[in-house]
Amino acid sequence: MKKFLVLRDRELNAISGGVFHAYSARGVRNNYKSAVGPADWVISAIRGFIHG
Repeated sequence: MKKFLVLRDRELNAISGGVFHAYSARGVRNNYKSAVGPADWVISAIRGFIHG
């Protein structure tokens, strides 16, 4: 968990992009929001925790 918390924003963005491309490649763009929405919220919370 500590390893994840020290990730930089650039790396988090790369991970988010990778997730998006993975979903797009599988042709489930319609489910992107429902599947990644909670993850985006968690990432935002973690970013707030790191920078706050």
